[in-house]
Order: sequence, then structure tokens, then C-alpha cells
Amino acid sequence: GLLAVRRAGDAYLLVALVDLDNFKALNDNHGHSAGDRALVQVAKALQSTTRDTAIIARSGGEEFVIADTMSSHDPMPLAQLICDAIADLPVRVTASVGTACAALGDVYDRGRQPLIEQLVTAADAAMYHAKRSGGNRVHHHQHERPLIGHHQSGATDRDLLRAIVRSSCGAGANRIDS
Repeated sequence: GLLAVRRAGDAYLLVALVDLDNFKALNDNHGHSAGDRALVQVAKALQSTTRDTAIIARSGGEEFVIADTMSSHDPMPLAQLICDAIADLPVRVTASVGTACAALGDVYDRGRQPLIEQLVTAADAAMYHAKRSGGNRVHHHQHERPLIGHHQSGATDRDLLRAIVRSSCGAGANRIDS
């Protein structure tokens, strides 16, 4: 599992939601095949800007979810890298990126599912904040009290990442594999 391959010091669980800005206009003006090509290019950009431990999925339409562990509680450099990589694609599309993190330490147990729901909800709110601020932006959910997770017995980081993707995407998820 991810526990074996994650880098020493990875102490935070990251959820990033990526929503393509004005994607409907791309489809309307250039056709759905152009939109499909753009989605493939975005998926490749997400793969190239994230670590190989990340789980990336298309959660619907023009939305993607990324789940990974990281050593810092500040995902803004990664989120900005994702935003910039999408804006630099040959296809004219930008993205609004929202993030949320939780410490993986054994501080207290809120239960895995409530934590996952909190992270997805917080990342979604952050993504909409970025979109309402004009798009082609990133926003990190700042919580008054950090979201803190606890590994339940037998649960691995990979289990948490998969649960986040399932929670965010539902049954219609399209996992993006290398």
C-alpha cells in the first residue's frame, strides 16, 4: 500500500478538486471532440504535476479529484503548479483548484468517513471560492481548527485515498491511470 511507498515525513492527507473554467464554451464553440481532447490533455497535465502516489479521477463533466499524502500542510505550491500546467496547455482552458488537508497523526478519531466528507466538502468550497474569484486560481480551505484524521486499525493511506475518490466521485468516477 501507500504506507510502504510514501515518502518519510508525509504526515498530511490532501484533497484537491479541479474544475475547468468555461469548459461549456469550449464544447459549444469547438465541438465535443475538442472538449474530449482537452480533457485528455488535462488528465495528462494532472499526472505530470502530481506524484505517482496520487490517485486522480475525473469526477464528472469537467471536474477532477486528486487525493494524495504530503509532507507539508501547505498544498498551495502543488495547487498552483496544477493550475499553471493546465493554463499552459495548447488547448485554451484554465482551471479553478480548491484544496483541503488533514493531519494523519493519531491525535483523535473522528472516524474515517466523517473526515473524508469534511475534506471533500472543504476542497469543494475552496474550489468554488477560486472560481467565484475569477477562475484560473487556487484556494486552500483554511480551517480554524485543523482537520485531523486517525488511521483506523488496518486502514492504509491508499484506502483513505480511494475512499476520498469514491466519496467525491460516486459511482460515475473515471479513474485516471498512468
